Amino acid sequence: MKKQMNLKEIISFQRFNIFLLEKKMTRREYPKEISQDEWLKRQNYFLEEQNKRLKIELSESKEYINVLINKLKLYQSKQ
Repeated sequence: MKKQMNLKEIISFQRFNIFLLEKKMTRREYPKEISQDEWLKRQNYFLEEQNKRLKIELSESKEYINVLINKLKLYQSKQ
């Protein structure tokens, strides 16, 4: 059977929880040092993903430019 807490115990418990939360919020978490190999792996992954994204953007840009060129040719032929 659990003991019921009196008002002083409840207040004390709440203050303790607030203290823990404040302590946790003010504590800074610094990144852990990683090896150069790990850093290079991460960098490589980032660059590969960026490369994929840029290739897609380039492809879409080329497609859009071709659409604009075709519209321009069509417009010029009508004049």
